[in-house]
Amino acid sequence: MADRERYTVEVQGLVRPKVRQSCTTYNVDYEGLQALLKKVKSNGGRVTSINKLETERNPRVAPLVTSSPVELWPDATEDELQGVLRAVYRQVLGNAYIMDAERLNYAESQLRNGDFTVSDFVRTIAKSDLYKSRFFTPVSQTRFVELNFQHLLGRAPFDQAEISMHIQLYAAAGYDAEIDSYLDGAEYQEYFGANVAPYNRNFLTQRGQVNANFTRGLKLYPGFAGSDIPSASTRSALLPAL
Repeated sequence: MADRERYTVEVQGLVRPKVRQSCTTYNVDYEGLQALLKKVKSNGGRVTSINKLETERNPRVAPLVTSSPVELWPDATEDELQGVLRAVYRQVLGNAYIMDAERLNYAESQLRNGDFTVSDFVRTIAKSDLYKSRFFTPVSQTRFVELNFQHLLGRAPFDQAEISMHIQLYAAAGYDAEIDSYLDGAEYQEYFGANVAPYNRNFLTQRGQVNANFTRGLKLYPGFAGSDIPSASTRSALLPAL
């Protein structure tokens, strides 16, 4: 239940606005989180992290943000490459477990050899039978679009209009065009470019963001040990909240 959930929130520049490096950590419930986000927005502070505290029966802290984006550099070692591969698989496949037999070995080799950028690798996963079998075939079109936003742009859809636009795009131009629309868009290029692995941006303050986006992000977030693989429900996680 949302009213029983608690969060730790790290905010920069709210208590001492002139000292941008000054951070304060708050421990709040769901209503307190909403109030704090409004205060940050009106006072010019910046949320640097939000952690969701699990229930008392399982007192783990589940990190909601990736503080250090993972980038593939031209001189990357094999260990660094493996770190990028793990980050991409984790994000694009919704934190789901992937067996060795399911890995896209050819695409990994292309990335290793410099023939693929990270965005090429992301695109290949999103168009693969593996992705389709988990996040397209078993779910509704609305849920498919929600997950595409989460996996490829690292955020929830802003509103119903965004979802409707992508459903119409899929109906008119097909699956590949729907996937390409995220990776070829200005937003993806701004935040990830060619060689940064997509990451969860739902809980980072961003230009033009409204407080409701945090709530939508929480609804889509599967939890630290959870995944986006369909279970009991294959329907939208956001409607009719949008």
